[in-house]
Amino acid sequence: MPSRAETIFSVISPALQPVVKPLTSKVSIAENAPRRSINLVGHGVLTFLYFGGIIAYTVWVLTAFFTRPEVESFSILPARDFPSVSLTISTVCSNQPFCGNITIAQNYTVVAGQDGGTSQCFRDLLSQAGTSPLTRQQILVAGTPQVDPVVVSLCPVADDVFSVETTAYLPLPAVQVDFLAINPGQNKTTGIDDVRLKSTAAVRIDAAAAGLRRIVNMDTWQVKTLVLETYVQRVDGVIVNQRLLPSTVQYEGKRPNWRATLLIRMDPLATVSDRTRPGTVVDALASIGGAVTVITALMVLLVPLFSVVFPGEAMAVVASGEQSTQQPAANAANSASPMTSQSTKA
Repeated sequence: MPSRAETIFSVISPALQPVVKPLTSKVSIAENAPRRSINLVGHGVLTFLYFGGIIAYTVWVLTAFFTRPEVESFSILPARDFPSVSLTISTVCSNQPFCGNITIAQNYTVVAGQDGGTSQCFRDLLSQAGTSPLTRQQILVAGTPQVDPVVVSLCPVADDVFSVETTAYLPLPAVQVDFLAINPGQNKTTGIDDVRLKSTAAVRIDAAAAGLRRIVNMDTWQVKTLVLETYVQRVDGVIVNQRLLPSTVQYEGKRPNWRATLLIRMDPLATVSDRTRPGTVVDALASIGGAVTVITALMVLLVPLFSVVFPGEAMAVVASGEQSTQQPAANAANSASPMTSQSTKA
């Protein structure tokens, strides 16, 4: 009858051997039992090394997995593949009403139709089209101070070829702020200079969610383009922050009249920061599984050594068998020695 320790080691010891036990005269079963060439102390040490190695490696792998540092990489991707950004626009005229009517507008009807919702930015605009039309204008009548800022959406559009040699409104895509007539300090009726009429304007662009606040000053005749660059931060592929950074202010030219226009454009390319942690849980588990295989193979190599260091019953039987074999030979040698001496004397 096996002892309790032998029963436990028959389950957890890495040094097992198959044993056939008869149930009846015709039926026998095969089961695993601790190797008899190693005593129970040796099995305990071997089991401790086996499971201790597995547990130690598992703890090391999991610790390295959950504390692994983030890796940050940068790439340049199309800005249209990221959500649209809302801009809050307000205007200031230094000498009302001598800036004329002010028009704040966005124009995406044509470009959104051409895109067809294939990009994230224009999908956002199309989804909002019911409450926020793709193309709309808000006109502030000259002499009327702006009370509430105007909210518009910004998406990247292709550059258009246009001429500033026109006195008309520029029907260009994206966002623009148009001042009908910023007086340079001249009486338009008489053509006589009058500094009391001189006026300048400013456009304030805010995007709180995108961390942008910018003021662009406007003067008579000017056509400017403010280019905003998108900076996106992603963690494991999920956007955690999207910012707008002022890239350039381009001077496009001079109008033939007092009209001044600010065009606001998004750079077609976005700078994207991706932070990821290398490796997955599957990789960690696969590494642990590989370590178990290696440790199991190592145990197979240690079994012969443990049979010598911690000999069990089988080794004792072998040793006693060798002694019993050597004892008759010794007795025969001893009994033969007197006969040899007697023969010598004779």
